[in-house]
Amino acid sequence: MNDDAPVKRYSRPWLQARCRRDLHVHTAFCNHAEGSMAEYVTAGLAAGLDEIGFLAHVEKDIHNRRRSWLEPEQLDLYWAEGRRLQRQFDGRILITLGIELGLNPRAVDGLRQLVARHPWDRLGLSYHYLEEPPAHPARHRNICSARDTAAPGLTNAELVQLHLTYFDELRRHVPVFRPAFVCHLDVIRRYLPDVGERDDIRAAVHDLLATMARHGTALEINTSGYDHGGICPAPWIIQVAARFNLDFVFCSDSHHPRQVGRFFNQAVEDVLRAIGSKD
Repeated sequence: MNDDAPVKRYSRPWLQARCRRDLHVHTAFCNHAEGSMAEYVTAGLAAGLDEIGFLAHVEKDIHNRRRSWLEPEQLDLYWAEGRRLQRQFDGRILITLGIELGLNPRAVDGLRQLVARHPWDRLGLSYHYLEEPPAHPARHRNICSARDTAAPGLTNAELVQLHLTYFDELRRHVPVFRPAFVCHLDVIRRYLPDVGERDDIRAAVHDLLATMARHGTALEINTSGYDHGGICPAPWIIQVAARFNLDFVFCSDSHHPRQVGRFFNQAVEDVLRAIGSKD
């Protein structure tokens, strides 16, 4: 269904139309996923998708013991393979090539250079690696890793500050990078204690969503959250996003071909429930 079709925003048909695309899939290029790009395309065809959107991990100047992103030379190989697949599957499924830009506020110029390396179809903005509080030895903490975020030693004040920093830096950099969408917006609650009920945290999320609305940045409905307890982002965030009239994109965040399009039907129901729709 065309995005311009005359269906009510946030209605079931409107949401289901968005489930014809999976715009956030990874491959073995990312160093922490499995499967070739061709295998993901085949999985997208089997799932009946109109579009499969690759989103390769990109980071800059991150100091962590494990690398889960593409180096510049790998980005070139990823681009070349994606272009080859676009030719091979032309007319069968739309294949788009993007990057998941991992925010590092100290490396904006370097990240801009990576963005300019190819004419990407879209940019997703995420924030995986946050600087440790000064009292802790590691330079960056991977908040998307159970191994990193389960590490002991954060005080409650440091935990709250980590959340505030996370949402505030995303807000500040949406105008800088103008992403198509923000990836797994509240992923920080996945492995760390959830402090989302605090008024200051909710205010920070509200300000981020308002900034996204001003710049035409969509909200990602990231269905990998179902492997970690529920829809991502949390229902209250989806509800606020709808008040701002944000566009929604459905993404599996696949790290294996069998995960393409996973949980999309369940996500539609949960989004409708979150916004209080009777449709």
